[in-house]
Amino acid sequence: MAEETLKVYCKTAAETTGENALSEALQTMSKKAEEVAGQDLGLAQNAATAMKSPTPMGSLAHQMYRTMTNHGYGGKDFSSAFMFLQDQKKK
Repeated sequence: MAEETLKVYCKTAAETTGENALSEALQTMSKKAEEVAGQDLGLAQNAATAMKSPTPMGSLAHQMYRTMTNHGYGGKDFSSAFMFLQDQKKK
């Protein structure tokens, strides 16, 4: 449902504001999603630490996300981790 709503929004935005405005809006949305994902992972880790509950995979995911963001992968979804690791292996 959310995906369908986003498609309708994008189509309407493109028709009423033009492609440049749509592109800018999508970049802004991507940046916000990046910020929220990083915050969510950080909050989850803080909660686990406060409860003295080890979450090694959660910690690893948070570290990976921060590292990917620092290397220009922040605007991509987490499935790009494989591409990131391949690029790092080439260096």
